[in-house]
This record gives sequence, structure tokens and C-alpha cells, in this order.
Amino acid sequence: MAYSVLPPTLNNSLKTVEWMWQSNPNPFSKSERATWSHYSDLENLIIEEAFQDKQPRAQLDDYFIDFK
Repeated sequence: MAYSVLPPTLNNSLKTVEWMWQSNPNPFSKSERATWSHYSDLENLIIEEAFQDKQPRAQLDDYFIDFK
């Protein structure tokens, strides 16, 4: 999941995107409260670059993030 912390009307060079993952013990539980964790700055850059390049996934070490 990503979100922009600046309104879309501002210049794109000022846009900040932050990718996060649901990190609670059972992310598929309907009764457990969702906990979200931040990716590191480097991981964020890797993910966003792959997303902007319209790649189907990003790779972080041995992990893959599928965009579809």
C-alpha cells in the first residue's frame, strides 16, 4: 500500500510515496487489528521504481512484492 503525503496538485518532484506492509501476526484474521510497518528508505526506492516502471513485481532480497 502506498500513499502520497502531499496533495496531487503540487509538483510531482515534491511527491513522497511510502510503501508499507501489514505486519500483524495473522494478517488474514478478520478479528485481529491490522498493524502496518514501514519499509526502509532503500526498499521504498526499489519498490517505487519497479512500480513506476510498470514491472509486475519488485524483489527485495529473497522476497517478491507482486503488484497485481
